Amino acid sequence: MSIRLLIVEGEESIREMLSAYFQGRGWDVEDAGSFQKALERLDQVDAIVVSQRLIDGSGAQLVKQGKSQGVVMVALTAFPTVTEVLELYQAGAFSVFNKPFRLKEVFDALQEGLQE
Repeated sequence: MSIRLLIVEGEESIREMLSAYFQGRGWDVEDAGSFQKALERLDQVDAIVVSQRLIDGSGAQLVKQGKSQGVVMVALTAFPTVTEVLELYQAGAFSVFNKPFRLKEVFDALQEGLQE
């Protein structure tokens, strides 16, 4: 069975880049451009890559909800303040990456989180 990944990111180009990368590694990938669309799919995935700032909610809120359902959560942020990064980790993020990020590092973090 392939890993089910949800990418929650407001920027379409980043969603497309992440989708292509993970699909190329055999993962089953869906994407959502908003907090609300992501909430509807929380129970259908193994892992989520989420941007901290979404048009209709915060990534930290989604991390908290996903983590409570056993989903491995990796967050992306373009505004890496100490407060924001701490908020994401306290909400349950397995890893947090600053934009721009390296795809392989996000992949490695998800792999590690799924093995725990």
